[in-house]
Amino acid sequence: ARQAKYGKLEPALYERLKTMQPEDTVPVAVWIAGAPGRSQEELFAALADKYPEAKEALERSGKPFDVADHNLMMQIKAEYLKMLNEDTQVQVQPLVNFLQAGGYSVTVFDAMPAVSATLSKSLILEIMLRSDVGAIYLIEEKAKPELDTAVPSDRVPAVWRSGFKGSGVGIVILEPGKVDFSGP
Repeated sequence: ARQAKYGKLEPALYERLKTMQPEDTVPVAVWIAGAPGRSQEELFAALADKYPEAKEALERSGKPFDVADHNLMMQIKAEYLKMLNEDTQVQVQPLVNFLQAGGYSVTVFDAMPAVSATLSKSLILEIMLRSDVGAIYLIEEKAKPELDTAVPSDRVPAVWRSGFKGSGVGIVILEPGKVDFSGP
């Protein structure tokens, strides 16, 4: 029902567009559809091939960054983010090219399959039809905390090793300044 009503638009953006003229603009974030060029397993395998310590860490904890040497950990993380960013840029580039050709300024985020721009209502409705667009969000509000407490740890790999893999439902936890790119 949600998909039928809103399509690829976030509900707040859907409501906002109803009050706008075709040439009115609004800041949006566009999430790119599709899978990345390489899976997390493929990226981790590439790290394990390059760094023996990453291979040991991957076997031990499920994360190739779980090495004792802090400098090596930072080097492995930097390599991972570089590979992830390369794959992500391939995903976002067609939409970036399209928007820039129309004279729009586009912000691209390293290693995240999303872009942001201030777009007209008519263009939002046009790009909503593109197969490489997954979702479009209104981004004119400041982020605000939704919880008053949080657990400052990520125990997902331990849960996965215990056999709990989920049921196809994706959950993402975003904190200001921290995005864990090692999760699926």
